[in-house]
Amino acid sequence: MSSKYPEEWEQKSLSDSSNIITGKNYPSENYTKEGTPLYRISNIGSNNSGKEVKYLPRKYKDKTESKKILNEKDITIALSGATTGKNSKVSSEMSPSLLNQRVAKISTVKHCEEYLYHFINTKDFQHRVDIYASGAAQDNLSLTDLRNMRVVYPPLSEQERIASVLYMVDQHVTKLDKRYETLCEHKQALMQDLLTGKKRFEGESVNLNSSNFEGYRIDDKPSVVLANWSGMKLPEGWSRQNIGKKLDITTGNSFSSERFDDEGEYILIKNRTVKE
Repeated sequence: MSSKYPEEWEQKSLSDSSNIITGKNYPSENYTKEGTPLYRISNIGSNNSGKEVKYLPRKYKDKTESKKILNEKDITIALSGATTGKNSKVSSEMSPSLLNQRVAKISTVKHCEEYLYHFINTKDFQHRVDIYASGAAQDNLSLTDLRNMRVVYPPLSEQERIASVLYMVDQHVTKLDKRYETLCEHKQALMQDLLTGKKRFEGESVNLNSSNFEGYRIDDKPSVVLANWSGMKLPEGWSRQNIGKKLDITTGNSFSSERFDDEGEYILIKNRTVKE
């Protein structure tokens, strides 16, 4: 762990300062249209918590230990796949829910839980996740490695002050995220119209600062649609071509985690590094 932290701050393993619980495997044939939500890796993240939710009969919740039932604001972290290390707090829409395999629940009574949540999102902590999880065909963070991860704690009163400030910032970020999601939805609708020729530009040139694109014209008409939309009638002047003839597509190499370093000339781009 870096020595940049104040000397009086205490370093502990995650297992020494918190409780870590993992879920179990629930076969998909047991899914139902309603019941108790199953909290899966795909539900981790502020934008995904209520999407593509799978349900199990309510009897599963009745038979499950209370410590393996997720409630609102519980901290969760992904242990496998391209999103290994991604974490979030359980939303109200997913509370209560059952904890699925390869998802861990982290809680603490010794320290400020909000502080712990933010520390898990620091570059230092996520960098260690990268090192532990890499080396296989698919990223995988073992429960043992997660428990050995180090967390740095200031005095409790300072933890609470830090958490309070970061919580207020989070609230503002959430508002901006909602605006971003709305704009993305508008963009998708516009793309659907423009890239199928349903909407054509006429009149003056496009004003990119305008919130309303209707009535404008693109001076250079598109001549290629880089997609295989079979069966779709293309507008006059458009053509359909193979994407491989227009773009250079290159894949990367496999690098062993033993070669990773805290410093170096190049940054390794991994699956979970790529974001929308």
